[in-house]
Amino acid sequence: MRATSWRAPLLTGMTFFSACGSPAEDAAANRFDALFVEATRVALRNQPSDPIAEIASVSRRPGGGYLVVDAVSHRVLVFDGAGELERVLGRQGDGPGELDTPTAAVELPDGRVFVTQRANPRMTVFRPDDDPLILEVPGLYGRWLQELGDHLIAGIGSRGDRFVVMSQAGDSLASFGPLAPEVSEIPFWIYYAMEHATVLGDRIAINTSFYPGVRVFDSSGALVDSIDAAPPSWVQAGPPPVDRARTPDAQQAVRQWSREFTVVAGLAGLRTGQLVVQYGRFDPSSQDIYHIQPSLLDVFSPDGRKVAEEVPLPHRIVSGGAALLVLVGQPPDPWTFAEYEWRTPDAR
Repeated sequence: MRATSWRAPLLTGMTFFSACGSPAEDAAANRFDALFVEATRVALRNQPSDPIAEIASVSRRPGGGYLVVDAVSHRVLVFDGAGELERVLGRQGDGPGELDTPTAAVELPDGRVFVTQRANPRMTVFRPDDDPLILEVPGLYGRWLQELGDHLIAGIGSRGDRFVVMSQAGDSLASFGPLAPEVSEIPFWIYYAMEHATVLGDRIAINTSFYPGVRVFDSSGALVDSIDAAPPSWVQAGPPPVDRARTPDAQQAVRQWSREFTVVAGLAGLRTGQLVVQYGRFDPSSQDIYHIQPSLLDVFSPDGRKVAEEVPLPHRIVSGGAALLVLVGQPPDPWTFAEYEWRTPDAR
């Protein structure tokens, strides 16, 4: 993808489909398998006696394989390309090499693994030939992490900007992406709204889940573009039932409110230049009141045109890059990922 792909002003509120014809032809072109082709599928094979409790995030390793962040078990599992467990990084604690609710991990070509965590504002660096190193994150915590050239981009808990560009030595170089004021001001929104981000070439696209808009920043923290093209089925979040806050069914009322509107479930940028935006709704359970069930996705071309809209996909997108990485299987079946490559128009 060229560095200028996301610099031109994007078209707002317009839809451009990759195929035009009869309604049946348009429907066929808007199937997931018409847009993406499955390149590989990997089932993770970890120890049955020590299962993965919860996958907070997944990232690809430079030489092939995956880093799987298990937030509940406070560790990062390192798998090879065939899904075999190679080693485990971290354990619960606050000492060097210990983790407390890790959120994301990135491995660099030299073998260093950077890990952010939600419990406190620090980043742990696991080094192949040395002791772990602790770096500070400029916020209340870290919750997203990705490599951008020679730098790292981290999501941070902050009252101001929510993302930071950091050097590999831990220096803060730029910040961007302030939280929308109403997210903090409207009751309960701050607990349910999530922030998503993805790398688009030499840019960073971010989103606050309560809104369909996506903002695009450069590595200096400057806003260079934005997308505001909600899908037709988008239902905007409204105020929660605060009038029932002191009633016996208050918790159930809030959970029901959370089911009533659409949220962005994830972003993924592909090396071919496409931006994938996934949508869904909250589906709270007793184990996870913030669980989101993904259902649809939109795809934007490198020049910002919407080329596919409301494509059904009930599986969670976990990352982009060379291919779209999707979580297609989970317990009681093995945790399973599938990688999907973008089909060129000639291949459709």
